[in-house]
Amino acid sequence: KHRDDNPPNEEYYIAIIDIYNYLKEPDSVRYYTAEAMQRFPKSSALHLYHGSQRLQEEDLMGCIESFCEAEKYAENDTMRGQILGYIGDIYQQVAQRREELDKAGIKRDYATYPIKMSYKKAMQKCYLYYDLALEHHYDNASVLNNYAYFLSLENRELDRAEQMSKRAIELERNASNLDTYAWILHLRGDDKQAQQYMRQALSRDSDKSPDLQQHYGDILYALGEYTMAKSYWQRALEYGADAEEIEQRLRMLDEKQQK
Repeated sequence: KHRDDNPPNEEYYIAIIDIYNYLKEPDSVRYYTAEAMQRFPKSSALHLYHGSQRLQEEDLMGCIESFCEAEKYAENDTMRGQILGYIGDIYQQVAQRREELDKAGIKRDYATYPIKMSYKKAMQKCYLYYDLALEHHYDNASVLNNYAYFLSLENRELDRAEQMSKRAIELERNASNLDTYAWILHLRGDDKQAQQYMRQALSRDSDKSPDLQQHYGDILYALGEYTMAKSYWQRALEYGADAEEIEQRLRMLDEKQQK
C-alpha cells in the first residue's frame, strides 16, 4: 500500500525487504531492494542490504562494491567506521577463498563470481580498510578483535595486536575476543596468563567452537600438560576442526611422550 506514497518512505521499503528476508524469498528481496535503491540512491542502509544480498550469493567482490557505496553515504563517523570494518572483513574472506583455491592447485576460480586477487593483495586491502575503520571510530570491538587475530595468524606486529585485542575485551568480553587475546599471549610466550583468558573464553563459548578447543590444547601443550592437551585436541576434532591439523598435533604429542 505504501510503495506509491508521495514522497516515498524508505522505512516501508526496509520493512518489506526484512519480511522477505525472514520468509527466505531471495527473488523478492532482490526485486524490492532494486526498486528501493532507484528511489533512494543515496541510502547507506539500502546499499548495505544490497551488499549483504550479494554476500549470501557468494559474490564477494560485488559485496565490497555495495559496501563501498554505503560508506559514501554514511551519516556519521561511527557508521563510516563500521562499514569500513565490514569491507575489511570481506577482503579477508576473499583472501581465504584464494588460499583455499591455491591449496587445491586451482589457478582460476570458476565459481559464479571469480576471485582474481592474490591472497597477499587481499590481506593488504583487509588491513587497509581496518586502519581506515579505526581512524573513524577506534572503539569498534569487532574490528579490533579481527585485526588483532589476523595479525596473530601471520605472527607479526604482536605488540600492536595485543593492544588492540586488550581493548576489544575491555569493550566486549565475549568468547571470540577472549580467545584472540589468549592466543596472542600464547604466541608471546606468556602461556600461564593465556591459560587464564582461554578458560574464560571457553566458559562463554556456547557455539562449541573447534578453534577455541584447539587453541586451548596448544596452550596446554606449551605448559607441559600433555594429557589435557590431547583431550582438548580430540574435542576440537569432534567439533569440526581440520582433521589433518589435529592429527599432526597428536603425532607430535606421541613422539614427545615416547622420548
